[in-house]
Amino acid sequence: MTSKNILVVSYFAGITGCCPAEWLDDKVDSLTKLGHKVTLISGMSSAKNTNPNVKHYRIPSLSPTDFKTESSELKSTHRTIPVSAWLWSPLILLIGYPIDWLLIAFTNGLGGGKISWAVTSFLTSIWLLLTNRFDVVFSTGGAASSHLSAVAAGTIFRKDITVELQDPLSGSGIGRNSRSAQLLALLERFIVKFSKKVIFVTEQAATEAREKYKSDNIICVYPGARKFEVSAPPISHNKFRLLHLGTLYSNRNFNTLIAALELLIKNDKLKESDIELINLGEIYSEYKESYLKKSYVKQFPIRPRTEAISFIQENDVCVLIQHTDERSATTIPYKFYDYLNSSKPILGLTNNKELEALLVSQGHFHANISNIEAIANEVYSIYEQRNSLKTYTTTINPLKQAEKIIEL
Repeated sequence: MTSKNILVVSYFAGITGCCPAEWLDDKVDSLTKLGHKVTLISGMSSAKNTNPNVKHYRIPSLSPTDFKTESSELKSTHRTIPVSAWLWSPLILLIGYPIDWLLIAFTNGLGGGKISWAVTSFLTSIWLLLTNRFDVVFSTGGAASSHLSAVAAGTIFRKDITVELQDPLSGSGIGRNSRSAQLLALLERFIVKFSKKVIFVTEQAATEAREKYKSDNIICVYPGARKFEVSAPPISHNKFRLLHLGTLYSNRNFNTLIAALELLIKNDKLKESDIELINLGEIYSEYKESYLKKSYVKQFPIRPRTEAISFIQENDVCVLIQHTDERSATTIPYKFYDYLNSSKPILGLTNNKELEALLVSQGHFHANISNIEAIANEVYSIYEQRNSLKTYTTTINPLKQAEKIIEL
């Protein structure tokens, strides 16, 4: 494949514990390993990318609220605000405050779209497109502003634009309220109209978008994740340990899994002393206290990604939990790909037929998140096979997936 010069726009990059940032970092890693040169524009609070094939520009938001948040994030990690950031101060006064006021008036809040960052990242993109030759403009990440500025700047310069939507911007349950949902839906329509390629990360989301927009520039690409070489200490315990990485909240929780474990204990198939259910991350739930009263439930603080991936090796099963509502139908948690790389069996508590099919195709286990008896059966099946389960491999290669992004 011919080496290309790629302008990448993503608000989140290099931030520990931030899924969109880890996703972006993996993508940039894959693109450079494929021999491409990357110029990255990200938010001010990102950690500097040190890859020699990456030029990284960290740009502040104009919103006074977002600028303050970015500054606080820098201070919390003992970094200083770049001197260049203060050059944007006049625009913060002239444009930032009005943007905040308009968003609050129209949508009753600022939300997570980082809309004012679209202005600074757009101006930076314009300057880079004027002074460099790029083959592709590519945007990804959770903040909608990344896509707005990338598509606008790429369209002006008639560049091939690829947008990867880590989650759909429109649909059931998306948006803080009806007005923010309307703005996101308009942005999604704008992206589809002016992009060369729009990537959704599930077939269901891509199919729904093709039907909605009657457009043939929409495809699905499962992202995959880079595989880290981590130490794998021998398991030094005699318990059957189930591990969930990440935050539990709302209706993505341990309720049905604990009910299934209690059912197995009641039926004398498992003993409380034989098992541990671990959450590596925070639990934002009214049920947290009742979870932790169980002798077999443990909670540990979130760790940096490589440490968390290393910790997987000390456990028997990776647990993947989806929401019980409609948002799960078009999404796949990014941790799924780290789980696939771990070689450990995965138990998916799913609400998504596509994810179930992926788990089956890779040889793993699943049960519907709401079906307690089915979950119990899958847990017990893994428990019985625990000493004879194979070492798992995955067919989803992040380099091959990244190739699809810049194929035009």
